[in-house]
Amino acid sequence: MNVGKNFAVVVLLGGLSAATGCGLGVKPVAGSGQADTAVAAGTSATTTTAAKPKHVFGPEDFTIKVIVTSSKCFGSAGCNVRYTIDPTYVGPIGALAGRELTVIYTVSGGEAPVIDRFTLKGTQMRYTEESSISTESSGYELSAEVTNVLEQ
Repeated sequence: MNVGKNFAVVVLLGGLSAATGCGLGVKPVAGSGQADTAVAAGTSATTTTAAKPKHVFGPEDFTIKVIVTSSKCFGSAGCNVRYTIDPTYVGPIGALAGRELTVIYTVSGGEAPVIDRFTLKGTQMRYTEESSISTESSGYELSAEVTNVLEQ
């Protein structure tokens, strides 16, 4: 069971939300994608820069940690667990400018997987501050995996 509060957290890339302390980490990807060219002596060259193709976002551009904020266990009946997510964008930094994304992810480790989403508009992220899941025992371990990234 996924029960979210009726408000969202807004986070700036590389920053922290004053209200929640949640942040979205940004890790640059090595390589500029530019190649050097040489011109033979006695020739001239006209350089035309082709438009760089837009980055196609995928699950590999994001990682998500699940942070348990509270847990109430009932012996053999399992636990009710409240959690928040800590997403990190690990794709090319400049690729987010002017783009709107919906990131779909699955939280596992409860009685049933929970499918949820967060959105990015440029460098601003919105997601449910806290959600809940029921587990079969007190020996649970929650994890999240990005399953799809949609661009508006």
